[in-house]
Amino acid sequence: MNLKDAGQRIWRRKGLVFLTTFLTAVLLFDLAIIQSVEYKAGTKLLIIQKQSSNLTKILEQGIYSDIFFEKVVNSAYDVAASDFSRETGERRKEWRKRVKISTKEDLGLMEINVFYPERNKAEQISRAIVSTLKANHQLYHGLSDDIEIRTLDYTWADSSPATDQLYSATALGALLGFLIGLGLTLRRID
Repeated sequence: MNLKDAGQRIWRRKGLVFLTTFLTAVLLFDLAIIQSVEYKAGTKLLIIQKQSSNLTKILEQGIYSDIFFEKVVNSAYDVAASDFSRETGERRKEWRKRVKISTKEDLGLMEINVFYPERNKAEQISRAIVSTLKANHQLYHGLSDDIEIRTLDYTWADSSPATDQLYSATALGALLGFLIGLGLTLRRID
């Protein structure tokens, strides 16, 4: 079969290609919704330091520590240890998965995003992290009082679930369905 014949065959069976593309995209979209509905709550902080260092990276590692996690759970916010896995190794993985930190060291900026299935809980965890970091940052560095942490953007939670994975899953499903449709179209014998 040459390229012209293949093109004609695909054109004649464009409905099959469209149907497999559409159905696979919908299927992966549905699977993504079932498994990954999470709300995102985020905060931006400014780390003011009188000395030059990689403080934002140091604080980031502090946030991922067991001691920090315990302080968040014991904070005045509605965060409980039961919101996470009981087993230490699993809890550490889950904490890193749910709390995403990005830093701009040269500017002293830290953005903390929390992903959780419940919107209110994502917001509470984010607020607890900020409060704990402001109150206890000196435990994670040796710069004593030379550090000040200021909130640039208050904690906010999206009113709808985070959709990055939904778009990716849908696009992947459409591409996969298109390829399956092409394969079925070109493989069929008249």
